[in-house]
Amino acid sequence: MNNMPKSMSQSQVAAMAAAMAAQQRIQQRIGAMAPKPVAMMPQQPMPPVQTEWTADVDINHSAQKALLTRSSWHQEVLRSTGAMVQLRGSFRKLGDTKPTKDQCLHLHLVGTVLGLTHLQK
Repeated sequence: MNNMPKSMSQSQVAAMAAAMAAQQRIQQRIGAMAPKPVAMMPQQPMPPVQTEWTADVDINHSAQKALLTRSSWHQEVLRSTGAMVQLRGSFRKLGDTKPTKDQCLHLHLVGTVLGLTHLQK
């Protein structure tokens, strides 16, 4: 109020003081509407999830069938990658159309992948 011109009347000074008081009340109300900070619990990291995957690879007519059917090769795959290899099915000659209950010769692979359940912020 010190920086008001001296030529103002008392009613103008009172009106200006009332306007400034109203402005302060509005600012206080706006400040009261602002969200208050909330104390957050520390977030616990989620444990990784182990997901299993499987795949079947047809090797019935593969030129590398002798290598792929060896148990020593299956052991090496398990040791180096952690994926289990199983030999399944039976050999069928090329052009054999006779129906059988077995599938053609194939490798059944089973492995696991570690992943996170969600991304942490």
